[in-house]
Amino acid sequence: MEAKGQKRVGGGRIVWLDVARGLAILLLVSNHATQQLELYGWDIGVLRQLNQLMVPIRQPLFFIVAGLLLSSYLTGQSRASHLSRRLLPLAWIFLVWSTIWWLAFMVLPQTADRQANPIPDPLSAFINPTSPLWFVYAVMLYIIYMIATWRLPGYVVLGMAAVVSLLFRYQVVRVGDSFHWVSIGSHLVFFVAGMVLAERLSRLQSNSSWPKVAVVTMGMVVGVVGTSLLGRSIFPVEGLPRYVLSFVGAALGLLVAGVVARKGFIAALIARAGKESLPIYVMHTLIMASMLAVLSVGVSVGGATDGSRLQSAAEELGPIAAIITWIALFLVSVLGSITLGRLFRTHLPVVFRPPQLMRR
Repeated sequence: MEAKGQKRVGGGRIVWLDVARGLAILLLVSNHATQQLELYGWDIGVLRQLNQLMVPIRQPLFFIVAGLLLSSYLTGQSRASHLSRRLLPLAWIFLVWSTIWWLAFMVLPQTADRQANPIPDPLSAFINPTSPLWFVYAVMLYIIYMIATWRLPGYVVLGMAAVVSLLFRYQVVRVGDSFHWVSIGSHLVFFVAGMVLAERLSRLQSNSSWPKVAVVTMGMVVGVVGTSLLGRSIFPVEGLPRYVLSFVGAALGLLVAGVVARKGFIAALIARAGKESLPIYVMHTLIMASMLAVLSVGVSVGGATDGSRLQSAAEELGPIAAIITWIALFLVSVLGSITLGRLFRTHLPVVFRPPQLMRR
């Protein structure tokens, strides 16, 4: 007998995992929509504050779900051999989409942020992953870590990951000057927690309820307010307080996923985003950048956004127009990514998986 929200659908998929993954990817899209508007000069007001409040949930939930997903396919198989087979598809996706991103941003207008952090060429991306595709690169490294430690007890593997993450978060260990490496190192513990604590996390969501969601949410609010009073802004950017709130935030995300997974139509909508999380992840920012490029009529190809018509309009129209534009960016990028993903899988599947010859 399966736990609540644990039912499987076609292909053996677990509903609550798809919902959790859907929540994670939608939070990520909302974050990038907010960032894109800020880069183009919009006064986004309350959206900025809401976006900051999602910091302890967004990436921790994303990486814990990634660990949970890999763990869910390990039954009856050697962990090391199974994980090894996951590396090639991820490396292929990273190579293909790094190439697409590199070519796209030769044409798309460059914001000041993108000029300061240009998209690397495909080969350089494997050495210095400074594009928004760093999540895929991070999962590859995390898998290598799990392969290297597969003979060790789970609590040892998790403890070592926690130490590594703290060393990166406090920047005791540094790899270059890119904040992407800090993010990669500091999120290792969440991915490992998803794999090592898979059964416990599954029980957590199976016992979820709205009252429990409310209690954990209150804990999050107390934590955020407390760190704000300590002068750490709306959310601590480094150190142990970040990890405490981040694990609470990830637990909140799993509890919400467990409740929503039992809600029929709503569960189906969010689970659809979860099933399509790969195309959404690799394409949504490109779609947003393309939409804003069309609006930014005054921006020359490869030029900065200073003086653009879009930025001037943003200053005149204010936060209401920003919210409407944010909604448009969010919906079009999600729906557009899902639609393009289906087209690519049908007519150009090589963008999502290695050619058959490489998989033999």
